[in-house]
Amino acid sequence: MRNRKSKAADSITPGTVTATTSDRDLADLRRQIIEIREFLVQLLHHHGYSEAGMRGARISLNHEKPITLEEAAKLFWGKSVAKNPESLRVHAEILQSWTTKGLGGRVLEANVRKGRWYTSREAVERFEQQLGQ
Repeated sequence: MRNRKSKAADSITPGTVTATTSDRDLADLRRQIIEIREFLVQLLHHHGYSEAGMRGARISLNHEKPITLEEAAKLFWGKSVAKNPESLRVHAEILQSWTTKGLGGRVLEANVRKGRWYTSREAVERFEQQLGQ
């Protein structure tokens, strides 16, 4: 019996698929999943499910100045994070995880507004104090 190759297999040559291509595709997919999740959380909040997607309290936008998670990452990890945009993005994703899943049973207070996550300096300080206990 002859060994048959598909036409697709013939068109793939060694070295045409690189790790950076697949990493870029995974990063795009991850961003899309995060956007869909944020949309669903906003939709559930709009329909009265205030705790949807978040275990912690939401910040009061009337009493506290909102900051982006990127700005909050600079508060947590200092100016060295701000020098590298990729590092800043990764650290902001860590903070987003802390707003939804928490860290050590503590949750960073945050809101989603227009598809972006916001917290406040006061919420960051409260979170740090809770972690220190």
